[in-house]
Amino acid sequence: MRDSLADVVESVRSQFFSHIDPELVQQIVEIEKQHVENRPRAQEGVARAIQHNLVGSAEA
Repeated sequence: MRDSLADVVESVRSQFFSHIDPELVQQIVEIEKQHVENRPRAQEGVARAIQHNLVGSAEA
């Protein structure tokens, strides 16, 4: 069960990354690498990066 959940998560993640700005993908990957041991901190950083990207897109 755990493997299939991990496969689903990775599939969704790959699909998501293929539809967003490559620069944002790189930011997300870097944030996750920096906070690999602290998932809540990584999630917060990713959320902030996405929010910043959305705000920037709305202003353009």
